[in-house]
Amino acid sequence: MNYLQLIQAFEGQGHVSPQDLAKKFDVSERSVRNYVRDVNASLDGVAEIAMRRGKGYTLVVHDSEAYAKKLAQLKRAREDALPSTASGRVRYLVNDLIMRTDWVTLDELAQELLASRRTISQNLKDVESFIAPFDLTLQRRTHRGVRIEGSERDRRLCLAAAVLDDEMQADGANLSSIHAMLPSIKKTVSGILAEEDFHVSSYAYQNLIVHIAVAIMRCRKGAHMLVDEESREQAKQRPEYQISIKIADALEEQFKISLPPEEAAYMAIHLAGRKSLSTYPDEGSVIISDEVWNLVNEMLDVVKESLGYDFGNDIELRMNLARHVAPLLVRMQHNMKVQNPLLSDIRIGFPLGYAMAMDASAVLTQATGSKLSDEEIGYIALDFALALKRRSTSYPRKNILIVCASGAGSARLLEQQYRQEFGSYLGKITTCDINGLETIDFDKIDYVFATVPLDRELPVPVRQVSYFLDTQQIENVRNDLAADAEEFDIVDYFDARLFFPHLSFTSKIEAIDFLCDRTAEVIEMPPSFKSLVHVREKLARTTFGNNVAMPHPQVAVSPRTIVTVGILDEPILWDGTPVQAIFLICVSKKRNYDLQPFYRAMARLMTSEPAIAGLTANQDFGTLLHLLVGVRPKE
Repeated sequence: MNYLQLIQAFEGQGHVSPQDLAKKFDVSERSVRNYVRDVNASLDGVAEIAMRRGKGYTLVVHDSEAYAKKLAQLKRAREDALPSTASGRVRYLVNDLIMRTDWVTLDELAQELLASRRTISQNLKDVESFIAPFDLTLQRRTHRGVRIEGSERDRRLCLAAAVLDDEMQADGANLSSIHAMLPSIKKTVSGILAEEDFHVSSYAYQNLIVHIAVAIMRCRKGAHMLVDEESREQAKQRPEYQISIKIADALEEQFKISLPPEEAAYMAIHLAGRKSLSTYPDEGSVIISDEVWNLVNEMLDVVKESLGYDFGNDIELRMNLARHVAPLLVRMQHNMKVQNPLLSDIRIGFPLGYAMAMDASAVLTQATGSKLSDEEIGYIALDFALALKRRSTSYPRKNILIVCASGAGSARLLEQQYRQEFGSYLGKITTCDINGLETIDFDKIDYVFATVPLDRELPVPVRQVSYFLDTQQIENVRNDLAADAEEFDIVDYFDARLFFPHLSFTSKIEAIDFLCDRTAEVIEMPPSFKSLVHVREKLARTTFGNNVAMPHPQVAVSPRTIVTVGILDEPILWDGTPVQAIFLICVSKKRNYDLQPFYRAMARLMTSEPAIAGLTANQDFGTLLHLLVGVRPKE
């Protein structure tokens, strides 16, 4: 309902009861009173909607000429506000329909937007796409029209997303009204949060303010949150609840509305979901629950198993993840959405960190039953990217095995000598004699240095050295250990035998099965390989945007890193996202293997719209090789 619609409701009418107006516009009688107050203020005294006891509302005109001019002004403003493009109409329709609970016909919408019925029908398909991520559906009924169905919580989340979308700010009276409230809400909320020493990040703060504005708008229309008793009691036990009560009291006074206890509980949930985990003044230490700490441990274990990176000793990463996970669990529990304006840059700039976050998110999916959004994964990726930056050196650290014929004491002296000479290059040092070679897991070894001749072949490079290293041997060993990304070439990870063009599958399961089977025919894989890929697929999304999916096994099981490529003639829906290019990535089970150059090159390829469009249009291995050359690291 807008001002003009309310005024026009009195044309040809004497008196109209509040009940009839509420029914006509599908709002509460309290909302009708609020709208009447606002309309009277906009009429500037030339007319007013007056209440007559026992009769209802009536339109009283005090200055006919001035009223006619004001009405014409409102009509022109209404026409000027109507969108003229398809995207504008979609935004307008989302804004309009999300606030309704009644049915509205396509003819009524067409008349409202001065567009054809066919045009509105086409626009509604895009409306469905916008509301789908919020578990809202567009229902259609013959002779009744359309309406959005879903919970009040999901309506608010969708409306908040529309407010936060820069492109949607200008379309629709409801969004405009919400934007108009934001400055005064910010002033009130920031003062209370400062008094309570409650901290949220700047972007989370903006989300919080928008959700409060949406709550006020919905309450004005008589639409209140339904918070179940268990959630309400949980909210009351949180320290955020008393803060939310103070905010609710202040907003009631400021906007002259009534906010029921459920709204305060819902606000407390939002505060908990947006907060920064910090030190409580009376306790003097950071509060991290056992639940959160254990989840972080599991996340790091997953990254170790799937990508071979061990962050077990990185306390800073653990703390950063814990600060993320604590409020994130609240957001996942209540289906709260966040936006991440840095997502595209994170995928391109920190691809390995993003891959780690994708795998680690599976732990949170198992714990909550909800998959993380790409936006949430992007924020977690920053924590891993920082951890990778901290541990990076000029060269990737290598795990070595020293084989000698002397006793344990001599072996320890030899280990100390290598650590002293090559410490910046080395990860773990293992020592053994010739007989002990049978017990060594060479998946975790990069090089072998032997002081005695070996009578067998080993699956890793072997260099024979003297017990006491001379200057030349030290230089030779240092050169061996320094071999790293300079030798990297992304082309080496692709094989013509594992490139499959012009596929015609209809589901991701069929595509994964085919690519796993073909991979196992070329590369020796364990029997569990295919099931590990499907398990990983169930736990967290592997779509990368840009018509690309990047499935991979839950645990690294491949003897070497290899990529199997499948190109479809027509896109298929992959967890609701269109996918035409599939890159099945099988990471080497070898530990301490530096994957940063590999993921950096893969990210350049998979996020390049021209590259993927070229590959899907020209589906041959030569095209792929040409594109891979283009994403090689710059010299």
